[in-house]
Amino acid sequence: MHSPSPIKRVLRQAGVELKRFTYGLDPLADLTSILKHFPAPAVIDVGANEGQTALCLSQAVPEAKIWSFEPNSRVFNTL
Repeated sequence: MHSPSPIKRVLRQAGVELKRFTYGLDPLADLTSILKHFPAPAVIDVGANEGQTALCLSQAVPEAKIWSFEPNSRVFNTL
């Protein structure tokens, strides 16, 4: 077994763990599957539009903390 790279060691000391996952064809299903591996996942939804992705993720992974950002003021009002 090899030792982690210097970058991974520094990130671990900061409380960040990098993990590699294989992906399928559905990005939302993939993200939901990945988030279920973490006890309290955090998601930053940049360009959130009207919140469709955040809504799906919050239903699939209710323990996730989701922060949504939308720069378009007209769309943001719907968000």
